[in-house]
Amino acid sequence: MDISFKQIYMQNISPKLIGIDLFLKTNEAPYNHVEVALVLGMPVQEVLSIMTKHSIPSITLVDFFTIVMHSSSYICRLIQRQWKYAQVDQYTPEILADIYEINIHKVQAAFDTLDKSSVSSQEVMDVFNNIYTSVFIVNNEVR
Repeated sequence: MDISFKQIYMQNISPKLIGIDLFLKTNEAPYNHVEVALVLGMPVQEVLSIMTKHSIPSITLVDFFTIVMHSSSYICRLIQRQWKYAQVDQYTPEILADIYEINIHKVQAAFDTLDKSSVSSQEVMDVFNNIYTSVFIVNNEVR
């Protein structure tokens, strides 16, 4: 079954980003390392390892982002790649392919469909809506 990357973004990526935003807005530092691990989708041991390596005795807001910067979780790696382009006001196919780890040919085809060479952040979902990927559903039914 083919679905748009917009669907994947809305179902898998956006909730994680919203969860991080909500966590930061509703909790006061110092943050609990177990809760940080949960919201960032990473093992508690990885949080503790980063805290040790970077001499973080308790997790402040700045330290939270230090953990994001050094985490290997999917959402943190996506945020790290996004940060590389923080000063960019227009996204090219290469940038979106890099940030979201999407096949460059699929991204370029979406841009071609929209007749665009770059897009603003407000237009990214239009691009995602034109990128299709196959999703395989595995039936785990026990017989």
